[in-house]
Amino acid sequence: MTIRNISRARIVLCLFLVIAFSASCAEGPPAFVKGIRILTLYDVVDHPPPVNIMLIGPPPNAVIVKGIQTFGTMGITFGAASPGSGGDFSFDNESDRFGISDNPDIRDNAEWSIHANYFFIVPGCGSVTRSFGIPPGGTQLYSVCYLGA
Repeated sequence: MTIRNISRARIVLCLFLVIAFSASCAEGPPAFVKGIRILTLYDVVDHPPPVNIMLIGPPPNAVIVKGIQTFGTMGITFGAASPGSGGDFSFDNESDRFGISDNPDIRDNAEWSIHANYFFIVPGCGSVTRSFGIPPGGTQLYSVCYLGA
């Protein structure tokens, strides 16, 4: 009878520890909702392009890099903002531990000049600048620094 009670106590303790550990694990990145999301990445390739780039799709083999300064300014508008649009005409942010710089409060349906500054985190990367038309609701962009192997 005592052995059964000890076994049950161990099982209960193990289940409690598993539940506590599972609850304390870090979650993944938040889902994209609106605005401009910039994912900051770098990749090492044999023949890097002459300039760093921004893409609208995820590049293969690129790795996230956190702490990259991102900023942007709005240019011309293409029409009325979407119902969920924010009112910010500029942003200055830094990518988080997932390599994400979320800017949900920007004014959408407009041309934006977007910058990602890698100087202080990956000195060989420099910076990336590009203009994008941000549609109603917003979009995700991928800032990629390519380094030579």
